[in-house]
Amino acid sequence: MGQNDAVDFHLTRTLKNATLVRNAGGIAGALELVRAGRVDLYAANRQRLDEMMAQLPGARLLEGSVLAVQQSIALPKGVPPGSPMSRPSSADAKASGLVAESIARARLRGVNVAP
Repeated sequence: MGQNDAVDFHLTRTLKNATLVRNAGGIAGALELVRAGRVDLYAANRQRLDEMMAQLPGARLLEGSVLAVQQSIALPKGVPPGSPMSRPSSADAKASGLVAESIARARLRGVNVAP
């Protein structure tokens, strides 16, 4: 798992019978941990795992999620009160295409706009 990310914080609080190995080396570091056999499992967000899976022939991705991380939207300074973007809802962000455009711009694989 990544160091000081949401999965790290969650697993640190919840796992009682495991030794956590933290990775500060990004995907390259994670791949090295797995290939060297220094970890039995690797937990990360789906995008990272999808990228890693392409480089780990024979590995498999377990269904489900370690945790559900809530995401929010931050507004830039200077958005005038009363403007449509002053209080956007997630429905507005989805309907306007903002969420889909953001996913495409970030080139996220395996991520879709929720219904």
